[in-house]
Amino acid sequence: METQEKGSKILDGEWEVLTYAVIFLDGIQIVFDFTLPGLNEVLDPFVGLGLAIYFIIRGVRMTLGRVFMLIGFGIGEEIPFVDALPFWTLEVLRVKSWDMQDKNS
Repeated sequence: METQEKGSKILDGEWEVLTYAVIFLDGIQIVFDFTLPGLNEVLDPFVGLGLAIYFIIRGVRMTLGRVFMLIGFGIGEEIPFVDALPFWTLEVLRVKSWDMQDKNS
């Protein structure tokens, strides 16, 4: 009989790499806001969808409330000048905390 693992298949090192990648991405977005206005608004849906798909594929448990929170981060990224805030970094850190809670429960 199989036992169901709690939490996702994402390992600690993978979370670190993902966190540094989105910190870098958020930093690049600040530059884009001042040099290539409008580019963030085009790229953000792809980043948000890519992160969501990645989390689902890697087994992060998604409840309705969690999905709405991720949508909120995506909406925040679409607001001009507010999108310079590190929403993608906050999203990854929040999903990581959910995953850690799931693994420890």
